[in-house]
Amino acid sequence: MAIFLEAARFTSTDSDRPNLYWPMKQLIFSCLIFGLFAGISSCKKEPCETTECQNGGVCDDGSCTCPSGFAGELCETVDLNSYLGSYHSDYGGCISTSDFHKVSLERKPDNDLQVYLLDLGDYACPSGEIRLTADVIGTALEIAEQTVDCGAISYTFSGSGNFFQGDSLTISYSASYDAGGFIQTDNCMVQLFK
Repeated sequence: MAIFLEAARFTSTDSDRPNLYWPMKQLIFSCLIFGLFAGISSCKKEPCETTECQNGGVCDDGSCTCPSGFAGELCETVDLNSYLGSYHSDYGGCISTSDFHKVSLERKPDNDLQVYLLDLGDYACPSGEIRLTADVIGTALEIAEQTVDCGAISYTFSGSGNFFQGDSLTISYSASYDAGGFIQTDNCMVQLFK
């Protein structure tokens, strides 16, 4: 290209000849403008390219739209309000429960990251209900080992679970108790759904 420009400079000294620099300048200017716009448009990033929505969230123009039961900039936080209430239970044959057995989830008043699980396992408790405290960690539920005194019998529970889509959760737990002089331990997994 430099040779062509040099040749054009020498041939354009005659006043009779047309100026060869003008078309060359237009061509170079057009190439520069095209290159500049092509470079700028190729640098523009897709807004959802670096946004990683969690828990089934969907990215739309750089922001996450969260499914029911989740909140936060990336849908990383469980929205406890959608999980509070009564649940039907399916213990998968681990223990027998009545068809009408329900487990409830209530917010613990003095701690936003804890909930009460009421009547997990449908165990007999003549002195009241079985009320377990569980910690909410992200989408997980942790039941630290705790003992519930039901008068003639005491139960020791521990376990963990996960929240799903605002209307269900799965809990794996163990419950130990004295059954006529020997310790009985139930290891169960329960599906809770509204």
